[in-house]
Amino acid sequence: MVIRHSPCSIRCWVANRAPLKLSDTTAAIIESGNMLLVGDRLIDTREWLSYTQRFIAAGKAVLTAAEQKKPDGVLAAGGDLNETCDACHDKYQRR
Repeated sequence: MVIRHSPCSIRCWVANRAPLKLSDTTAAIIESGNMLLVGDRLIDTREWLSYTQRFIAAGKAVLTAAEQKKPDGVLAAGGDLNETCDACHDKYQRR
C-alpha cells in the first residue's frame, strides 16, 4: 500500500521549490525512458516499446503538472508513472 501526502499548501509547496526540483528529476526520468529505446536496450518492439512509451508519456504528465504548480496533478500523474513502472518490472525485471 502506498500512502501519498499532498503538500501542506500550494504556497508551502512553491516556497520549498518543489516544482523546480521535481521538474529536474522528471526530465531525467523522461530521458531515461528515451535511453531504453536505444540500441540493444530495446528488448522487443511490442511490449517493451509500449511500456516505454507509456513511461515517457506518464513522465511528461508529471513534468507538466509540476511546471503548472499543480500538486494534485503531480500526485495523479505520479501514480500513473508508478503503475507503468510496476507493469514493466513485472514482465521484464531480472530475476
